[in-house]
Amino acid sequence: MEEERPYCADPAVPVEWAVMSDYRIPEGKKLYRSRRDRKLLGVCGGIAEYFGIDSTLVRLILIFLILLSGSGFLAYFVAALIMKESPV
Repeated sequence: MEEERPYCADPAVPVEWAVMSDYRIPEGKKLYRSRRDRKLLGVCGGIAEYFGIDSTLVRLILIFLILLSGSGFLAYFVAALIMKESPV
């Protein structure tokens, strides 16, 4: 009898990727716009706080994306609309 494969919409995806029962989102870790580290709307500061990196690096990546294709500009403002401001 054939081994039963866990459901996945794409049969090309390896089974190890389809079964993520051990994955847990860390309790209390959420993505917010920063109130402390903000230049415009706090998006870059919030992303930096979430990943534990320097906000200057996030800002440089954003500037690079804006200069490269303009997609960073749209992504920044979409993120600002979607992300909640951090609680006090």
